[in-house]
Amino acid sequence: MVNHVNFIWNIAESLRGPFKPAEYGSVVLPFTVLRRLDAVLAETKPKVLNVAKTTELMPDMLRHLRLTETAGHQFYNTSPFDFSKLVADPQDLRANLSAYLAGFSENVRDIFERFEFDKTLNKLAEKNKLFAVTEILMKLWLLEQNHPHQFRDLVGTSADQRSQLLADWEADSEDVPAEIAAWANEPPKASDVVGDCCTSR
Repeated sequence: MVNHVNFIWNIAESLRGPFKPAEYGSVVLPFTVLRRLDAVLAETKPKVLNVAKTTELMPDMLRHLRLTETAGHQFYNTSPFDFSKLVADPQDLRANLSAYLAGFSENVRDIFERFEFDKTLNKLAEKNKLFAVTEILMKLWLLEQNHPHQFRDLVGTSADQRSQLLADWEADSEDVPAEIAAWANEPPKASDVVGDCCTSR
């Protein structure tokens, strides 16, 4: 059984130094979205990778349609990496994270650009905290599912901030996946996310 008090403390300790407490959300929130995407896409990922290889010469739009159809969602990832593989190679974690993010469809890449996630990853890497933070944030779903209030306190993202983020996405892009936009507006339990996304095919 996970000691959730210690778990929250470990996250805070991992972020201490490079980030102020008020900035923890800038790390936790994008990692949480990334972890959700990883889990949601896991079931169809092998098929997506096969289709990605066989459609490399297709026009971009047709290839995108094939990949989204195969993934069963409005988004996909063509990188061979997942969270388990990323954590299994601490030495190349920064480069592999870049490759993993680059493997997402454009609508998802746009989301992480808005988070300025690349800057966050660089900051963590410079302070030699990237692996520790990535490893511990893999377990965020367990915290969110069982202790949502503590999770939201840790993220420190107010409802106004989430609403503004969602408004920016809707104003600038029509391609933001609906389920991801909903997460930003009001993060649900992990079990709800998996259930909703895996049935929206």
